[in-house]
Amino acid sequence: MKRIAAALIVAGIVFTGVGCVSIHPRSITAPPPPCDGTGVCKVDVSVNACLITATPNELRVTKRNGIDIFWDLDPQSGYRFNPIDGIKLKPNQPDESEFGDPQWLAEGKKFKLFDKNSKTTPGQKTYNNYTIKVQLKGLLGNWVDCPPLDPIIINEG
Repeated sequence: MKRIAAALIVAGIVFTGVGCVSIHPRSITAPPPPCDGTGVCKVDVSVNACLITATPNELRVTKRNGIDIFWDLDPQSGYRFNPIDGIKLKPNQPDESEFGDPQWLAEGKKFKLFDKNSKTTPGQKTYNNYTIKVQLKGLLGNWVDCPPLDPIIINEG
């Protein structure tokens, strides 16, 4: 009975055209370089239908003793970072004192946060969860919050 059922499923797949699936190799992209002090340390933030995407979602910081991290929104989009807590570390991080106060810049199209990364030792990593909050300009000119995104900053020693 099980063999008949399996044969019917296979026949159904073949006759519906699902049986012939071509597999395309995915484009393999290298992970973004870490924030090591050789360039600008930034996270590109895009928003589509109020859904936030951060690139990279896991930001690696290898620069010791301080680097500014910038979050950039498309200046032409109808979105802005929430002015109060557009970028905010989650409570109870390994060491919140490793970060400065976030700064709302460029009329909400940019955020800046200083990462000290002064306490990790070689080979050690600390995982710092944070939240990105953006707003969309509503029909009445008011700003409406979109659902937040929770990426991570990984400080490496």
